[in-house]
Amino acid sequence: LATAALGCLLWALQVGGVAGAAAPLDEGALMAELRQPEAIRSERTLNLALSGNERFPNSANAPERSWIAVRALVDLQRLDEARAAARQMVVRYPGSAWTDDVQRHLLTHPAGPPR
Repeated sequence: LATAALGCLLWALQVGGVAGAAAPLDEGALMAELRQPEAIRSERTLNLALSGNERFPNSANAPERSWIAVRALVDLQRLDEARAAARQMVVRYPGSAWTDDVQRHLLTHPAGPPR
Protein backbone atom coordinates (compact mmCIF):
# COMPACT_ATOMS: atom_id res chain seq x y z
CA LEU A 1 0.00 0.00 0.00
CA ALA A 2 2.80 2.44 0.87
CA THR A 3 4.48 1.74 -2.48
CA ALA A 4 1.21 2.38 -4.31
CA ALA A 5 0.69 5.65 -2.43
CA LEU A 6 4.24 6.76 -3.26
CA GLY A 7 3.67 5.84 -6.91
CA CYS A 8 0.50 7.95 -6.99
CA LEU A 9 2.33 10.86 -5.37
CA LEU A 10 5.19 10.65 -7.87
CA TRP A 11 2.74 10.45 -10.77
CA ALA A 12 0.87 13.50 -9.47
CA LEU A 13 4.13 15.44 -9.20
CA GLN A 14 5.14 14.49 -12.74
CA VAL A 15 1.83 15.48 -14.33
CA GLY A 16 1.59 18.83 -12.66
CA GLY A 17 0.80 18.23 -9.04
CA VAL A 18 -2.19 17.73 -6.86
CA ALA A 19 -4.83 20.46 -6.76
CA GLY A 20 -3.80 22.94 -4.10
CA ALA A 21 -0.35 21.39 -3.67
CA ALA A 22 2.81 23.41 -4.05
CA ALA A 23 5.04 22.87 -7.06
CA PRO A 24 7.72 20.20 -6.61
CA LEU A 25 10.88 21.44 -4.95
CA ASP A 26 14.00 21.79 -7.06
CA GLU A 27 16.86 19.60 -5.90
CA GLY A 28 18.59 22.30 -3.88
CA ALA A 29 15.42 23.17 -1.96
CA LEU A 30 14.61 19.50 -1.47
CA MET A 31 18.06 18.81 0.02
CA ALA A 32 17.87 21.92 2.21
CA GLU A 33 14.58 20.67 3.64
CA LEU A 34 15.91 17.16 4.21
CA ARG A 35 19.04 18.53 5.94
CA GLN A 36 17.14 20.66 8.46
CA PRO A 37 18.25 19.63 11.96
CA GLU A 38 14.67 19.68 13.16
CA ALA A 39 13.50 17.44 10.31
CA ILE A 40 11.64 14.55 11.87
CA ARG A 41 12.46 11.19 10.37
CA SER A 42 8.90 10.34 9.40
CA GLU A 43 6.82 9.10 6.50
CA ARG A 44 7.03 12.61 5.05
CA THR A 45 10.84 12.58 5.23
CA LEU A 46 10.92 9.10 3.72
CA ASN A 47 8.61 10.09 0.87
CA LEU A 48 10.52 13.29 0.19
CA ALA A 49 13.86 11.45 0.04
CA LEU A 50 12.45 8.69 -2.19
CA SER A 51 10.76 11.14 -4.54
CA GLY A 52 14.02 13.11 -4.75
CA ASN A 53 15.85 9.97 -5.85
CA GLU A 54 13.12 9.25 -8.40
CA ARG A 55 13.43 12.76 -9.82
CA PHE A 56 17.23 13.09 -9.55
CA PRO A 57 18.57 9.50 -9.74
CA ASN A 58 22.07 10.34 -10.99
CA SER A 59 22.69 13.32 -8.75
CA ALA A 60 25.67 13.52 -6.42
CA ASN A 61 23.06 13.94 -3.65
CA ALA A 62 21.39 10.56 -4.31
CA PRO A 63 23.52 8.64 -1.76
CA GLU A 64 22.72 11.18 0.96
CA ARG A 65 19.00 11.04 0.14
CA SER A 66 19.16 7.24 0.29
CA TRP A 67 20.86 7.48 3.71
CA ILE A 68 18.08 9.81 4.89
CA ALA A 69 15.47 7.32 3.63
CA VAL A 70 17.20 4.46 5.47
CA ARG A 71 17.31 6.51 8.68
CA ALA A 72 13.62 7.30 8.32
CA LEU A 73 12.85 3.61 7.87
CA VAL A 74 14.81 2.79 11.02
CA ASP A 75 13.03 5.51 12.98
CA LEU A 76 9.69 4.17 11.71
CA GLN A 77 10.72 0.70 12.98
CA ARG A 78 10.65 -0.73 9.44
CA LEU A 79 13.97 -2.51 9.96
CA ASP A 80 13.65 -5.15 7.24
CA GLU A 81 12.99 -2.41 4.69
CA ALA A 82 15.89 -0.36 6.09
CA ARG A 83 18.29 -3.30 5.71
CA ALA A 84 17.05 -3.96 2.17
CA ALA A 85 17.58 -0.28 1.28
CA ALA A 86 21.06 -0.43 2.85
CA ARG A 87 21.93 -3.44 0.66
CA GLN A 88 20.74 -1.49 -2.40
CA MET A 89 22.98 1.41 -1.40
CA VAL A 90 26.00 -0.92 -1.25
CA VAL A 91 25.35 -1.87 -4.88
CA ARG A 92 24.37 1.58 -6.20
CA TYR A 93 26.80 3.81 -4.32
CA PRO A 94 29.94 1.81 -3.46
CA GLY A 95 32.62 3.83 -1.70
CA SER A 96 30.24 6.59 -0.61
CA ALA A 97 30.60 7.73 3.00
CA TRP A 98 26.79 7.57 3.25
CA THR A 99 26.84 3.94 2.11
CA ASP A 100 29.69 3.09 4.46
CA ASP A 101 27.64 4.46 7.37
CA VAL A 102 24.52 2.39 6.69
CA GLN A 103 26.59 -0.67 5.88
CA ARG A 104 28.43 -0.39 9.20
CA HIS A 105 25.31 0.25 11.30
CA LEU A 106 22.72 -1.96 9.61
CA LEU A 107 24.61 -4.74 7.85
CA THR A 108 27.95 -5.25 9.61
CA HIS A 109 27.19 -4.28 13.23
CA PRO A 110 23.40 -3.99 13.51
CA ALA A 111 21.92 -2.76 16.75
CA GLY A 112 19.68 -4.97 18.78
CA PRO A 113 19.88 -7.98 21.03
CA PRO A 114 22.52 -10.61 20.29
CA ARG A 115 21.33 -13.48 18.15
